Amino acid sequence: MFRYRKMWLAVGILLVLGVLWSMVMSRKINPDLYFVRKLEPISFTHIYVNDYAGSLQITPGIGEQYSYRQSGKLRTSIGYTYSLYDDEFIFDVDGDGMFVLTQLSNGQSFALGKVVERKIQEYHGTEYYDIQMPKTYKASYYYKEGILPFYVPVQFTMMTSGGMKYSSEYVAEIISQKGDTLRMYHNYGHIPESRPTGIY
Repeated sequence: MFRYRKMWLAVGILLVLGVLWSMVMSRKINPDLYFVRKLEPISFTHIYVNDYAGSLQITPGIGEQYSYRQSGKLRTSIGYTYSLYDDEFIFDVDGDGMFVLTQLSNGQSFALGKVVERKIQEYHGTEYYDIQMPKTYKASYYYKEGILPFYVPVQFTMMTSGGMKYSSEYVAEIISQKGDTLRMYHNYGHIPESRPTGIY
C-alpha cells in the first residue's frame, strides 16, 4: 500500500512540474520578470546610419559581439539595428558636418556627431553615414536576455518560424556633454518594456 502511495505521489509531482513548465513556456508564468542575464555595457565611438525610404536604420558601432549559452555551444549575435521612422524623426547635416537628429513629437534635437564618411549604397539605394561622436560623449550599449526559453507556435500564414525563443532587450544610449540623451530601445519577448526610443 505504501508503495502505491509513493508511486501516486511521484506521478502527482511530475504532473505539477509538467503544468508549471507548460505555463512557463506559454509565459502564463513569466520568469523574465526575475531571471535575466545582463552583459557588461559596451562602449562605442561610431554610429552608422542608412537613410531608407520611410526610416533611418541606425547601428551602434560595437563590432561583432555575441552572447553564449549552453557552455558556449549556442552563440547569439547581440548587435541590433534600430529603425527610426520618418513620421517620428528627421535629420539634417549642418554646415559643420554634424549629423543632427530631431524628434518631431517634442521638437528636441540631438547632434550625434561629425560625419566622417558619406556615400550612396547602390545595392540598397540608400545614403550611408559613418558618424564619429565627440570624445566628450558617453555612448553605451546594453544587452539583456531571459534565462528560460518560451515557445512560439509556427504560423504558416505569416511564414514565421516557431519553436523555442529567448526574450531579449537591446538598448543604446548616447549622452552629450550637456546631459541630453538619445536612447534607442528594442524589446523582444516578455522582458517588461522600459523607456522607449527618444531624445530626453
